[in-house]
Amino acid sequence: MKKYTLIYLALITFSCSEPKQVAVNQYSLQDISTNLEDEKYKIIVNNLKAFYITGNETRSFGQGHTNLTEKFVSEIDKYELATFSYYQFDNKKFYDNPSEENLQACMFPLDKLNIIAFRDGKPELRVIVEQEKNTKLWLINRLTPRYGKTISWLSDSLSNAGTKTCKIFLHGSTREFVTYEKDGTPLYFRITGEPISAAHLCEYFIENYKKWLTQEKYIKEHSELFGDDPTLNE
Repeated sequence: MKKYTLIYLALITFSCSEPKQVAVNQYSLQDISTNLEDEKYKIIVNNLKAFYITGNETRSFGQGHTNLTEKFVSEIDKYELATFSYYQFDNKKFYDNPSEENLQACMFPLDKLNIIAFRDGKPELRVIVEQEKNTKLWLINRLTPRYGKTISWLSDSLSNAGTKTCKIFLHGSTREFVTYEKDGTPLYFRITGEPISAAHLCEYFIENYKKWLTQEKYIKEHSELFGDDPTLNE
Protein backbone atom coordinates (compact mmCIF):
# COMPACT_ATOMS: atom_id res chain seq x y z
CA MET A 1 0.00 0.00 0.00
CA LYS A 2 2.85 2.36 0.88
CA LYS A 3 4.40 1.69 -2.53
CA TYR A 4 1.22 2.75 -4.38
CA THR A 5 0.89 5.84 -2.19
CA LEU A 6 4.41 6.97 -3.13
CA ILE A 7 3.70 6.43 -6.84
CA TYR A 8 0.47 8.44 -6.55
CA LEU A 9 2.25 11.32 -4.80
CA ALA A 10 4.99 11.30 -7.43
CA LEU A 11 2.43 11.57 -10.23
CA ILE A 12 0.71 14.51 -8.51
CA THR A 13 4.03 16.29 -8.03
CA PHE A 14 4.97 15.80 -11.69
CA SER A 15 1.61 17.04 -13.00
CA CYS A 16 1.70 20.12 -10.78
CA SER A 17 5.27 21.00 -11.71
CA GLU A 18 4.79 20.59 -15.48
CA PRO A 19 5.26 24.03 -17.08
CA LYS A 20 2.26 25.65 -18.76
CA GLN A 21 2.39 26.39 -22.48
CA VAL A 22 2.42 30.16 -22.82
CA ALA A 23 3.13 32.50 -25.69
CA VAL A 24 6.74 33.67 -25.93
CA ASN A 25 5.50 37.27 -26.25
CA GLN A 26 2.24 38.41 -24.70
CA TYR A 27 0.85 41.37 -26.63
CA SER A 28 -1.92 43.65 -25.47
CA LEU A 29 -4.30 45.36 -27.88
CA GLN A 30 -2.36 48.57 -27.29
CA ASP A 31 0.84 46.78 -28.39
CA ILE A 32 -0.89 45.77 -31.61
CA SER A 33 -2.33 49.22 -32.34
CA THR A 34 -0.54 52.35 -33.54
CA ASN A 35 -0.67 55.63 -31.65
CA LEU A 36 -1.89 58.64 -33.59
CA GLU A 37 0.75 61.23 -34.38
CA ASP A 38 0.45 64.21 -32.02
CA GLU A 39 -0.38 66.73 -34.73
CA LYS A 40 -2.96 64.50 -36.41
CA TYR A 41 -4.45 63.64 -33.01
CA LYS A 42 -4.97 67.33 -32.22
CA ILE A 43 -6.56 68.02 -35.60
CA ILE A 44 -8.99 65.10 -35.34
CA VAL A 45 -9.98 65.84 -31.74
CA ASN A 46 -10.48 69.54 -32.47
CA ASN A 47 -12.58 68.74 -35.56
CA LEU A 48 -14.80 66.36 -33.62
CA LYS A 49 -15.30 68.79 -30.74
CA ALA A 50 -16.11 71.65 -33.09
CA PHE A 51 -18.58 69.60 -35.10
CA TYR A 52 -20.40 67.64 -32.38
CA ILE A 53 -20.26 69.92 -29.35
CA THR A 54 -20.28 73.57 -30.42
CA GLY A 55 -23.89 73.64 -31.59
CA ASN A 56 -23.47 72.98 -35.30
CA GLU A 57 -27.02 72.37 -36.54
CA THR A 58 -26.07 70.86 -39.91
CA ARG A 59 -24.70 67.53 -38.73
CA SER A 60 -25.50 65.02 -41.47
CA PHE A 61 -22.38 62.94 -42.00
CA GLY A 62 -22.07 59.14 -41.93
CA GLN A 63 -24.53 57.60 -39.49
CA GLY A 64 -25.50 60.99 -38.17
CA HIS A 65 -25.33 62.72 -34.82
CA THR A 66 -26.38 60.50 -31.92
CA ASN A 67 -26.38 60.82 -28.16
CA LEU A 68 -23.69 58.13 -27.98
CA THR A 69 -21.47 60.01 -30.41
CA GLU A 70 -21.95 63.26 -28.54
CA LYS A 71 -21.15 61.56 -25.22
CA PHE A 72 -17.98 60.03 -26.62
CA VAL A 73 -16.74 63.32 -28.08
CA SER A 74 -17.53 65.20 -24.86
CA GLU A 75 -15.34 62.70 -22.96
CA ILE A 76 -12.71 62.21 -25.65
CA ASP A 77 -9.90 63.67 -23.52
CA LYS A 78 -10.37 60.78 -21.08
CA TYR A 79 -9.49 58.25 -23.78
CA GLU A 80 -6.27 57.14 -25.42
CA LEU A 81 -6.83 56.85 -29.16
CA ALA A 82 -4.97 54.30 -31.26
CA THR A 83 -5.47 53.02 -34.79
CA PHE A 84 -5.76 49.53 -36.24
CA SER A 85 -5.13 48.73 -39.89
CA TYR A 86 -8.29 48.87 -42.00
CA TYR A 87 -8.72 47.38 -45.46
CA GLN A 88 -11.47 46.94 -48.03
CA PHE A 89 -11.87 43.60 -49.78
CA ASP A 90 -12.39 44.03 -53.54
CA ASN A 91 -14.97 41.37 -54.33
CA LYS A 92 -15.02 42.07 -58.07
CA LYS A 93 -11.26 41.72 -58.43
CA PHE A 94 -11.37 38.47 -56.48
CA TYR A 95 -14.25 37.10 -58.56
CA ASP A 96 -12.20 37.67 -61.73
CA ASN A 97 -9.48 35.39 -60.36
CA PRO A 98 -10.81 33.46 -57.35
CA SER A 99 -8.21 31.49 -55.41
CA GLU A 100 -6.88 31.20 -51.89
CA GLU A 101 -3.59 32.69 -53.07
CA ASN A 102 -5.40 35.78 -54.38
CA LEU A 103 -7.24 36.66 -51.16
CA GLN A 104 -4.49 38.91 -49.79
CA ALA A 105 -3.99 40.68 -53.12
CA CYS A 106 -7.62 41.82 -53.07
CA MET A 107 -7.32 43.82 -49.84
CA PHE A 108 -6.69 47.56 -50.17
CA PRO A 109 -6.07 50.15 -47.41
CA LEU A 110 -9.04 52.42 -46.74
CA ASP A 111 -8.64 56.18 -46.46
CA LYS A 112 -10.47 56.01 -43.13
CA LEU A 113 -9.02 55.74 -39.65
CA ASN A 114 -10.06 52.72 -37.61
CA ILE A 115 -9.68 54.14 -34.09
CA ILE A 116 -9.96 52.18 -30.86
CA ALA A 117 -10.63 54.27 -27.75
CA PHE A 118 -8.83 52.98 -24.65
CA ARG A 119 -9.71 54.03 -21.12
CA ASP A 120 -7.42 53.04 -18.24
CA GLY A 121 -5.58 50.75 -20.65
CA LYS A 122 -8.73 48.85 -21.62
CA PRO A 123 -10.30 49.05 -25.09
CA GLU A 124 -13.89 50.27 -25.03
CA LEU A 125 -15.37 51.50 -28.28
CA ARG A 126 -14.38 51.93 -31.91
CA VAL A 127 -14.91 54.90 -34.20
CA ILE A 128 -14.36 55.03 -37.94
CA VAL A 129 -13.20 58.54 -38.78
CA GLU A 130 -12.77 60.01 -42.25
CA GLN A 131 -12.30 63.38 -43.88
CA GLU A 132 -15.42 64.98 -45.32
CA LYS A 133 -14.66 65.76 -48.97
CA ASN A 134 -15.86 69.36 -49.06
CA THR A 135 -14.81 70.71 -45.67
CA LYS A 136 -11.83 68.36 -45.08
CA LEU A 137 -13.02 67.97 -41.49
CA TRP A 138 -12.34 64.66 -39.75
CA LEU A 139 -15.76 63.34 -38.74
CA ILE A 140 -17.18 60.11 -37.33
CA ASN A 141 -18.58 57.79 -39.96
CA ARG A 142 -19.43 54.96 -37.56
CA LEU A 143 -19.26 54.36 -33.82
CA THR A 144 -19.30 50.82 -32.44
CA PRO A 145 -19.80 50.48 -28.67
CA ARG A 146 -18.26 47.52 -26.81
CA TYR A 147 -15.93 46.90 -29.75
CA GLY A 148 -13.10 46.26 -27.31
CA LYS A 149 -14.96 43.19 -26.07
CA THR A 150 -15.57 42.05 -29.66
CA ILE A 151 -11.84 41.97 -30.49
CA SER A 152 -10.59 40.99 -27.01
CA TRP A 153 -9.57 37.57 -28.41
CA LEU A 154 -7.10 39.16 -30.83
CA SER A 155 -4.26 39.89 -28.40
CA ASP A 156 -3.94 36.25 -27.25
CA SER A 157 -4.36 34.96 -30.80
CA LEU A 158 -1.57 37.16 -32.16
CA SER A 159 0.63 36.43 -29.15
CA ASN A 160 0.34 32.69 -29.80
CA ALA A 161 1.24 33.30 -33.45
CA GLY A 162 4.25 35.39 -32.44
CA THR A 163 3.25 38.46 -34.44
CA LYS A 164 1.84 41.94 -33.84
CA THR A 165 0.83 42.44 -37.48
CA CYS A 166 -2.72 41.86 -38.64
CA LYS A 167 -5.32 43.28 -41.03
CA ILE A 168 -8.91 44.05 -40.20
CA PHE A 169 -10.70 44.04 -43.54
CA LEU A 170 -14.18 45.00 -44.61
CA HIS A 171 -16.29 42.94 -46.99
CA GLY A 172 -19.13 44.95 -48.47
CA SER A 173 -20.10 47.78 -46.16
CA THR A 174 -20.44 46.13 -42.75
CA ARG A 175 -18.97 42.61 -42.44
CA GLU A 176 -15.45 42.52 -40.99
CA PHE A 177 -12.77 39.84 -40.91
CA VAL A 178 -9.24 39.56 -39.50
CA THR A 179 -6.19 38.02 -41.12
CA TYR A 180 -2.60 37.50 -40.03
CA GLU A 181 0.24 35.11 -40.78
CA LYS A 182 1.46 32.27 -38.61
CA ASP A 183 4.60 30.44 -39.72
CA GLY A 184 4.22 32.04 -43.15
CA THR A 185 0.63 30.88 -43.64
CA PRO A 186 -2.26 33.39 -43.77
CA LEU A 187 -5.00 32.66 -41.25
CA TYR A 188 -8.51 34.11 -41.34
CA PHE A 189 -11.07 34.86 -38.64
CA ARG A 190 -14.44 36.46 -38.22
CA ILE A 191 -14.17 39.72 -36.29
CA THR A 192 -15.53 37.89 -33.24
CA GLY A 193 -12.64 35.40 -33.29
CA GLU A 194 -14.05 32.28 -34.94
CA PRO A 195 -11.47 30.80 -37.35
CA ILE A 196 -12.53 30.39 -40.96
CA SER A 197 -10.55 28.46 -43.55
CA ALA A 198 -9.26 30.17 -46.69
CA ALA A 199 -11.26 27.70 -48.81
CA HIS A 200 -14.50 28.48 -46.99
CA LEU A 201 -13.83 32.22 -47.21
CA CYS A 202 -13.33 31.90 -50.98
CA GLU A 203 -16.66 30.07 -51.31
CA TYR A 204 -18.41 32.73 -49.25
CA PHE A 205 -17.02 35.62 -51.32
CA ILE A 206 -17.85 33.91 -54.62
CA GLU A 207 -21.43 33.09 -53.61
CA ASN A 208 -21.92 36.58 -52.21
CA TYR A 209 -20.77 38.18 -55.45
CA LYS A 210 -22.99 35.88 -57.54
CA LYS A 211 -25.99 37.04 -55.51
CA TRP A 212 -24.94 40.65 -56.04
CA LEU A 213 -24.69 40.12 -59.82
CA THR A 214 -28.16 38.53 -59.86
CA GLN A 215 -29.64 41.47 -57.96
CA GLU A 216 -27.87 43.99 -60.19
CA LYS A 217 -29.16 42.24 -63.32
CA TYR A 218 -32.72 42.32 -61.99
CA ILE A 219 -32.50 46.03 -61.23
CA LYS A 220 -31.16 46.82 -64.70
CA GLU A 221 -33.92 44.76 -66.31
CA HIS A 222 -36.52 46.60 -64.24
CA SER A 223 -34.99 50.06 -64.29
CA GLU A 224 -38.45 51.65 -64.38
CA LEU A 225 -38.83 50.55 -60.76
CA PHE A 226 -35.48 51.90 -59.61
CA GLY A 227 -34.74 54.92 -61.81
CA ASP A 228 -32.49 55.44 -64.81
CA ASP A 229 -29.18 54.88 -63.04
CA PRO A 230 -29.77 52.39 -60.23
CA THR A 231 -27.04 51.45 -57.82
CA LEU A 232 -26.94 48.59 -55.41
CA ASN A 233 -24.85 48.31 -52.28
CA GLU A 234 -22.93 45.10 -51.85
